[in-house]
Amino acid sequence: MELWQMLLLGAGVLAVLALLLYLWFGVYMAKQKNAYCRGRAGKQMQSMARRWGHIYLRGVRLPLGDQTVRIDHMVIGTFGVVLLNGYDGHGSLYGNPGDQNWYLYDKENRKKVIPNAMTRMENGIAAMRKVFAGAGVYNVTGVDAFIVFGNGAKLNVSLSGKEPAKVLPLKKLGRELGRSKYQMEGKVDPQKAVEALQKAAESIQ
Repeated sequence: MELWQMLLLGAGVLAVLALLLYLWFGVYMAKQKNAYCRGRAGKQMQSMARRWGHIYLRGVRLPLGDQTVRIDHMVIGTFGVVLLNGYDGHGSLYGNPGDQNWYLYDKENRKKVIPNAMTRMENGIAAMRKVFAGAGVYNVTGVDAFIVFGNGAKLNVSLSGKEPAKVLPLKKLGRELGRSKYQMEGKVDPQKAVEALQKAAESIQ
């Protein structure tokens, strides 16, 4: 092999290594910022919306009384609405729907406090319904909500099955979003719903 060929091969190897390092660093930083699970879940929501012609929204902020609630991801179609909030973390997660906080314990038994994720989602749903009612967005009977944790979390959340949201690991989200009901035509006006949400978000100071 000639010298120029060896140099070209070496440059190619370095380029591949640099790309892998860049991708690894991006994932590492996302996990450090507790944004990895939220980002991966968002990509699945986007894919679902694109596949079936729905509308995808990210980081929706809505007023609820004197508070502001944030919904990480939303998909709106004629079938209704899907809401999702994502969380990162490794370890064992414990909580109940009525608790003020949920707790995540890592391998060293260090405790991370997470404000009740179910309460946050309930507030998000309430704020959304209030916005829709005020804007005359009707027939939104199909509302599904997911609280998604990264696959590094072992979920020990006590649920009755009657809660407004499902708690699940990221690896199970794809199956949920692939359900046939999200492909069916309904009576919701997605564009009107989006306009109502955007107007409500703009009203927040």
